[in-house]
Amino acid sequence: MFYVYAIQSKYSKRIYIGHTQDFKQRLNDHNNGGTRSTSSDRPWDLIAYEEFLTRIKARSKEIQLKRSKGSRLDWIKRNSISGLNRPMINEKKYRQ
Repeated sequence: MFYVYAIQSKYSKRIYIGHTQDFKQRLNDHNNGGTRSTSSDRPWDLIAYEEFLTRIKARSKEIQLKRSKGSRLDWIKRNSISGLNRPMINEKKYRQ
């Protein structure tokens, strides 16, 4: 399983979009300063995610979201973890 995710900086409120297969490790990387593009805005909170069966589909969605702010904001609303019946990623059974 692959994930496209949105995280928001508690410090600057900046939103970062990315994709990964190992979501837990990637979020730890962002919060521990292991990702250059997000290290200055730590800490980060997960605000939205979507699952994909292939890396190609996840990467395609990530690129689409990074190109269009309107599309990105709509996607975040639809895939927000604060929505009803939307579990946090770490509450799901994790698959490798």
